[in-house]
Amino acid sequence: MVSAAAAECGRLLKLGLVRDAVHEFEKGLAKNEKDEACLLGLARAHLSQGEGDAGRGPLVKLLALTPSHSEAQSHLAMLDAQGGDPAALKKLEELSLAPKAGFFEHYNLANTLQARGDTAGAEA
Repeated sequence: MVSAAAAECGRLLKLGLVRDAVHEFEKGLAKNEKDEACLLGLARAHLSQGEGDAGRGPLVKLLALTPSHSEAQSHLAMLDAQGGDPAALKKLEELSLAPKAGFFEHYNLANTLQARGDTAGAEA
């Protein structure tokens, strides 16, 4: 279930008001630090702005609450791969191949492969 705070932040993101959404996600987390939708939304907002370091914290907190959260794992693996961790690419591949892999698991792998010059792999 998505909290009211996370729903409002999602609306702001859809309007392209990323900074406002970040502020509201932070307010939502001040009220409930375990709001998983706010943690994920805050991470997504930061990542959408190329702010990997700022996005990492909420992802780590989310995984502390739900270690099996594949989207959060994928975002962290993408950040680690960008940092040069060779094991992170393998993790992205594993997450993308999972039966319930979603958009971000595939996107993060493709984006990482594209950044490495593997256009064929990214397209696949």
